[in-house]
Amino acid sequence: MKLITTALREMTRDPKVGQAEALRRSMLALIDKGEPNEAHPAYRAPLVVVGEGSSAMSREALGAAAGARKKPTPRKSVPNGQADWKAEFLKH
Repeated sequence: MKLITTALREMTRDPKVGQAEALRRSMLALIDKGEPNEAHPAYRAPLVVVGEGSSAMSREALGAAAGARKKPTPRKSVPNGQADWKAEFLKH
């Protein structure tokens, strides 16, 4: 709980800090200022950031990259009026 709340505080305080950097800072703070047993890697090893790219990439850059993605092409209709179950499933 301490790791995540500190990481969220870091991202709120400095919007240019990415998720990976905020988590890194949170881990270092826990090692330096936390209880002695919290410095053990078992407290922080299971936590990783997936999909950010790098710590230099901010949330604004992530949003811009997501907006620049190619729009999906519309699917062709299924013959005989049958519902395309895959397309319906992927809508939700």
